[in-house]
Amino acid sequence: MGHIPSNQDFTSDITKLVKPLGSEHIAASLRKVHLSLDTNFALVASGADAIHAPFADVLRPLFRLHALEELEVTSWHRVLSISDEDVWDMATAWPFLRSLIIASDSKSSNRARIAWTPYAPSISRPSIPALVHLAEECRQLTRLRVDVADMSEEDLHVLETHVAVATARQTQLMHWIPAWGDHCLHLSLPDIDRLAQALHQLFPSLKGSGSGGEGWHRPGRPMKHWWTEEEQETAAYRFMEKFNEWSR
Repeated sequence: MGHIPSNQDFTSDITKLVKPLGSEHIAASLRKVHLSLDTNFALVASGADAIHAPFADVLRPLFRLHALEELEVTSWHRVLSISDEDVWDMATAWPFLRSLIIASDSKSSNRARIAWTPYAPSISRPSIPALVHLAEECRQLTRLRVDVADMSEEDLHVLETHVAVATARQTQLMHWIPAWGDHCLHLSLPDIDRLAQALHQLFPSLKGSGSGGEGWHRPGRPMKHWWTEEEQETAAYRFMEKFNEWSR
């Protein structure tokens, strides 16, 4: 576990610091990595530095950790841009993955400024089909929290076609959070009943949030009070809650 501050070039600073983790004698046995990446807020808010950074550019050394079981990355004041290609690389690099949490904090009183645009076209978020591939390849994956990209009706149809021919079910995945915080208010999803049904067929152990009990790290299910009342009214949250209809 580590907290990594960056005051100048975010990408090169972080890559330089995580590079030793990919060395042969460490990579062969390292199973858990928790990183908190803290950038200079003033540089981002002023427009002197970009609001986002490509995941693969910043954390590429982690792809050498082929024994990795748990990865948690929190990026403060900067969005980690994650492409579908990055997710496919994760599926190849981390076959024993059990938990994946990648969270970017983009809240700020300055978010209306041009410099603070966490939804700029240049920022990528992984598609739901790409994360489905990750969960199918990583058969022990139980927790997944990564902000996803908008999903179209066409994308849903492709997913349903995949479900129709899939021959194996991944039964370990229990918790999938597709949107966190403000991203719930931005995420666009198609028919959430059909989407939840498709994912439930692939991952029959999925559950929505609970109202009490253990927290995320104990391990246990995410709690309803983690989302504001406004966020609980969104399609993103209601989609996740659909899993409770089959798990009761």
